[in-house]
Amino acid sequence: MFVFGATGYVGGELLRLLALHPEFELAGAVSGSQAGKPVASVFPHLLTAYGSTCFVGAEEGLRAVGEGSESFVFLALPHGESARVAREILAMGKNIHLVDLSADFRFQEAVQYEKMHGHPHPTPELLGQFVFGHPELLPEVKTGPVAHPGCFTTSVTLAVAPLLAAGAVGPNVRVSAVTGSTGSGREPKAATHHPDRHGNVRAYNPLRHRHADEMSALLGRVAGAEIDVRFVPHSGNFARGILSTIFLDAQTSASEEELIQMVNEMYAPRGGFVTASAAMPSVKDVVGTNLVRVGVVREGDQIVLTSALDNLTKGASGGAMQWMNRLAGLDDATGLKSPGWGWN
Repeated sequence: MFVFGATGYVGGELLRLLALHPEFELAGAVSGSQAGKPVASVFPHLLTAYGSTCFVGAEEGLRAVGEGSESFVFLALPHGESARVAREILAMGKNIHLVDLSADFRFQEAVQYEKMHGHPHPTPELLGQFVFGHPELLPEVKTGPVAHPGCFTTSVTLAVAPLLAAGAVGPNVRVSAVTGSTGSGREPKAATHHPDRHGNVRAYNPLRHRHADEMSALLGRVAGAEIDVRFVPHSGNFARGILSTIFLDAQTSASEEELIQMVNEMYAPRGGFVTASAAMPSVKDVVGTNLVRVGVVREGDQIVLTSALDNLTKGASGGAMQWMNRLAGLDDATGLKSPGWGWN
């Protein structure tokens, strides 16, 4: 198993999950900046898993991928860079199983990418090759390459999808969500600087965050109709996790208990990672796990869902690992059932 972009937070989480996996082994932790340095020098918490194992450079990683008759590759690279590396890997013409965690292949139209990122797509010829979505919502898909959705998108889409599929809610989805600082990546930024973020909560990119388009596209696929998502994200003063509060208009007389049943019945045979109840979830319930916990409340014609997940696990690396399990012919849940951290 190769991880490109292995020194980022998502890459580090992939390495942690690989260390726990009963079938996969790390073939190369690829980093352009830390080649030759021990994995544990960047991620001390992985010392017992990787010992003296070192990062390899980009050229060495690409060469190793090309040498194998069958290769499994995660791309945890920055937007834009991921597309260029994907082009090199897919051009090898070998049996490549690839899961991309960037936003480079989440839409099939280059104009959508340019709208979100402000520059042309670096490899538009590849856009139609990628499957975009969550493994729970695409149970029939067995082959890649795959583009995994963003963490906010995962939190909202997996919570709302069962109710949309059942025709229980209308097309208007209103979301307020707060994320931990790891969602901003490893590179320091003014908004993620500790003195600014600690003890503070603020909204950013209200109604203009790029994940809203992802939510609309994926929920529209479930509903078979256009879905209007209005999304306001917030930055929280914790490291890991997302808590989303989702407001929906009821189009059913179903009780809270019946709405909960809709969610659980849909996901129980699809890995069982998404569960619903009347209890309101918290971020600490899910940190370190591949779970999405959904709380359901109904009052009159208003339904409110609260959705909690770990942005680095289920929102990124864990969801990607589900896909890779499937591409390898394994059960989606393989290696992803470890309990959470508790008191984190």
